[in-house]
Amino acid sequence: MRPRLVAVGVLGLAACLLSALPLRADTSGKVKVFILAGQSNMVGKAKMSLLEYQAGQPETRYLFQTARKGGF
Repeated sequence: MRPRLVAVGVLGLAACLLSALPLRADTSGKVKVFILAGQSNMVGKAKMSLLEYQAGQPETRYLFQTARKGGF
């Protein structure tokens, strides 16, 4: 066998074995998870007029109170 091929095989086997080792993590606290879903809004192409409109509507005002300075 070629030495280079053997070295790659040994490194690959070592990587597989090391990835199987359990890692200890601090699981005593809570973790906040943010799911960022969207397309154009996630890239910053949304118009602020849409936010202002939705924040001003009685039905959706509560959803946007943290998105504006001073709440409502």
